[in-house]
Amino acid sequence: MQVQWKRVNFVSNFDWVKPMVNPATSTIDLTNQEAVERVLPQAPLVAGYHTGWKGLTFTHYRHSPHETVEHRLLQHSLVIAHPKSCFNAERRLDGKFKHYAHGNGRVDVIPAFLNHQTNWDREVEFSVIAICPTVLSQAAQCEIELIPQVSIDDPIIQQLALALKTEIQTGCLSGRLYG
Repeated sequence: MQVQWKRVNFVSNFDWVKPMVNPATSTIDLTNQEAVERVLPQAPLVAGYHTGWKGLTFTHYRHSPHETVEHRLLQHSLVIAHPKSCFNAERRLDGKFKHYAHGNGRVDVIPAFLNHQTNWDREVEFSVIAICPTVLSQAAQCEIELIPQVSIDDPIIQQLALALKTEIQTGCLSGRLYG
């Protein structure tokens, strides 16, 4: 299954239970390292904050068991589990709850501006690709509504994450290729 987007309303692959809404939810800008630390307190192993890419940010973490505070993101995010990480996760997206097994390179799609909370039960390694909604809409030349999804298999996103990580680790030898 690959990432889906549509210009119409769509019900995602969540089991809808226990709606919960918190009006005091904080908004997090994934391009701001200090803001991200309010949600993910451990520093990333690899981070693209310094790349100068416009509308695109990449981070790679190894994080101990954790429960994030409820938050919403200014960017769309693709969370890619490391191929050798296997763990149990719980996500609450816009008040809808899902408990699932995760890992093995699977991808979670978290649209911008959606209330979000997550937790996992052991040390995990994962990457986050954050994409500014306007950049995505400009690339598609239309408004895009990203559909929330958890633990999907998308080899293209997995390879994109690997390419971005390698680009950062090698000192951005490709220049401004990614933004």
